Amino acid sequence: MPIYVYRCKNCGVVDHFQHMREASFKACPGCGSGDCHRIPAPTNTPHRQYQTPIEMHSVGMCHPEEIEAFKRALPGVPCSNDVKDPSYGVPFARSRAEKLAVLKYTGYQENN
Repeated sequence: MPIYVYRCKNCGVVDHFQHMREASFKACPGCGSGDCHRIPAPTNTPHRQYQTPIEMHSVGMCHPEEIEAFKRALPGVPCSNDVKDPSYGVPFARSRAEKLAVLKYTGYQENN
C-alpha cells in the first residue's frame, strides 16, 4: 500500500498507509480534526522504511525521568521503561511524522 501524506492544522504533516482505491480522509487520521487534506508525497521518500517500526537507538534514553518526560511529550510513540527490556529507553517510530517528532523533541535533525 502506498503512503499518503496529509496536512492537518493541528498535527502538521501526517503519513498514512492507505489503499489506493480508498477516498481521501475528511478527518485527520492522527487527531480527528476536520481540517485535513492530502498533499503530494515526495517522490524520493523511502517507502519501505516503515514496514516495521524504526528503532531509534541514536536518541535512546537511560534515565527513568527522561523516559517519563518523553512519554508525556510524545504519548503516541512507544518507548520501553522496563529495565529488563533490551530496547529500554529506545523510541520506536511507526511513521515519518513520529520519527520527525522524536528528532525534534531530542534536538536532532534528519540526515536523509
